Amino acid sequence: METQPADRRSLVSTLIALVVVALALRPQVIALGPLGAMIQVDLDVSHGVVGLLSAIPVLCMGIFAPLGPRAARRLGARNAMAVSVALIVVFGVLRVAAPSPVLLLVLTFGVGIGMGLSGPILAMTVRRHLPSHPALGTGAYATGLVVGAAVAAALVVSVAGPSHDWRLALGLVSLAGLGSLVIWL
Repeated sequence: METQPADRRSLVSTLIALVVVALALRPQVIALGPLGAMIQVDLDVSHGVVGLLSAIPVLCMGIFAPLGPRAARRLGARNAMAVSVALIVVFGVLRVAAPSPVLLLVLTFGVGIGMGLSGPILAMTVRRHLPSHPALGTGAYATGLVVGAAVAAALVVSVAGPSHDWRLALGLVSLAGLGSLVIWL
């Protein structure tokens, strides 16, 4: 009988970890939509350049997803996910300090690589830790993805404020990922 409460605690802690880590995985892309006009004006770039800021991570999700399981086997799923989130946070912070549009685009690849690696690692974590509850586990991280994206989209324009400080807004989105990383670890 003692194992049942322990199993329940393990289930709940795994679900919480999946939700929280997933919160950090999409805001970097989704926040760009509401901030796009501000970025375009500030950097004096075309719509195409601003579009690349969203397209690069999506492209990286497809290209680097096959490397996620390899990273998880090598580092362990927990550490591989931590590396993925760290890439998103570090490159996200560096990106807002980029002085040129070219460097901003180059640093966006780091954010995209972290996003690309993370998807399969989430699925592996569910299979390994929640084999009898795969839908619940998948639902947990899907909820985190959606909530993280929605919150970022809803708040970034307000954070940028009347001064249209997109760098501040995107920087805070990046730094918020640290909370997810700490809880994951």
